[in-house]
Amino acid sequence: MPSLVLGLQQWAYAQTEVSANDLKPMMDSFAETKTSYKLTRCAAVFYALSLRTGEKKMGKEGMKQNDAIIIKFWSGATTLLMGSEGITDDLEQAYEIVGRDTQNIANLYVERFHSNYAETGHAFAMDEVFMSDFNLCQMLLKSNDTK
Repeated sequence: MPSLVLGLQQWAYAQTEVSANDLKPMMDSFAETKTSYKLTRCAAVFYALSLRTGEKKMGKEGMKQNDAIIIKFWSGATTLLMGSEGITDDLEQAYEIVGRDTQNIANLYVERFHSNYAETGHAFAMDEVFMSDFNLCQMLLKSNDTK
């Protein structure tokens, strides 16, 4: 069974009007943003990490664990779009919205990774936005606030 990352890579590359430099830490607007956005952005954090790191470095088991995290965040966001946030009542549409947004945000992180590596030799370890978001998503994952 192919990994979720490979499936997402086949998703059409989406252009965004926001540049990677415009991306701000999620914590800066945490209270004001909808939970579905937070969960979508967390899915993007782990997806971008998979794209940059790859199966060779993460290993099959690492990729599998990362895919499970992405799915957990993605499912939570999809459920919220259909439920309490009332964006849509169509599961397929909610799934596509979260997928599109996950891809768009992941593209921004990956763009940052490329720039960071070119400038410093470190793709994400010294990226304050990514590390802040990664840590926040880890906290959300541990608190089980992805439902």
